Amino acid sequence: RMTPLMVNPGNAGFNYNLRATANYRQQWKSVASPFSTSAFSFDMNTSKKKNNRGSIGVGLQFLNDKAGDAKMGMTQGNINVSGILQLDEKSKLSVGLMGGFGQRTINYAALRWENQYQNGAFDANNTTGENLGSNSTTYMDAGAGFVWQYGKDPGYITQNNGVKVNFGASV
Repeated sequence: RMTPLMVNPGNAGFNYNLRATANYRQQWKSVASPFSTSAFSFDMNTSKKKNNRGSIGVGLQFLNDKAGDAKMGMTQGNINVSGILQLDEKSKLSVGLMGGFGQRTINYAALRWENQYQNGAFDANNTTGENLGSNSTTYMDAGAGFVWQYGKDPGYITQNNGVKVNFGASV
């Protein structure tokens, strides 16, 4: 449903002392090999004092996707760090960084190609005639983002006439 650390690294430790999120989704169940996604994240605010104007948020996230007969997939793990500053009684700002590694994979042997059909019959021993790349590649991933919030926690909503705004951007 929601993966706050993937949406914006500035969300690490923002509004929560501790937060864990687990997601599982499966799409297109009617096809032979449905698309599935698993995600997990954990983040926390490191400040122990409620009256601190500034704090550090830290987080970890993990994502795994698999799709189709060729098991085309992606596995990714990231670390998030954010600096959170209480600007005044009603607003705060968080700026975050994210870094990690990922891997993309595919099983080309599970795919069928036109050149593998001879006289209408499929033969996996026939060459594909395709220029296929590596079946696995790794990469580094990085991101940055900020989140600004105006308004207090729901228990204090009457102090700001019920207005609560979150605004952020990430790359």
